[in-house]
Amino acid sequence: VDRRADVYAAGATLYYCVTGCLPPEATDRLRQDRISFPARLSPHMRAALTRALSLKKEDRYADMREMLADLDGIN
Repeated sequence: VDRRADVYAAGATLYYCVTGCLPPEATDRLRQDRISFPARLSPHMRAALTRALSLKKEDRYADMREMLADLDGIN
């Protein structure tokens, strides 16, 4: 476990804040890796959440600073 576990947790919290729902369980996503987003969510936010909630830790942001820098550019 490294900093990317924190990135996943922050991504899950942010997902809940913007959707009002918990993200699908990671174990359920192992079969079909799909996350749904409301239509009103910007493509940039979708991409950031998808990256933060990646099942492969190598595909997530390296740390919270990297994630926050990316989120800072979202209007």
